[in-house]
Amino acid sequence: MEVAAARGLTGFVGREDELVQLGSAMQSAAGGRGQIVAVVGEPGVGKSRLFHEFTRAERMPGWRILKTGAFSYGKSTAYRPVIDLLRAYFEVSDRADPQEIRDKVVGQVLALDKELASTVPALLSLFDVPARIRSGGH
Repeated sequence: MEVAAARGLTGFVGREDELVQLGSAMQSAAGGRGQIVAVVGEPGVGKSRLFHEFTRAERMPGWRILKTGAFSYGKSTAYRPVIDLLRAYFEVSDRADPQEIRDKVVGQVLALDKELASTVPALLSLFDVPARIRSGGH
């Protein structure tokens, strides 16, 4: 989608209802009632374009946009889209060592809210960080 957008996209018409629904979900999340929104449809109906239009900077000032996707060849890895999304959020590369992953995850989680500390081991397990490092050992 980014490549197509760089080349120039055709006008975006006929999706006002969907944009209103997504806007409603965004307002709900802004009010502290986060949720997951799924857009389902056959290939080629414009799901990616809808999200591209909705997540443009002028529609969502101040929001951090993270993107992920699911691919049929990734079915062998449980939670692959979630792991990819977390990698983007925590800014963890595929080549990061376990200690670097732990440092980034712990730092960002605790910066959000110290009450979330109990979620760190579960998050680190998704990254296959060894238990001894998850618990703070080296």
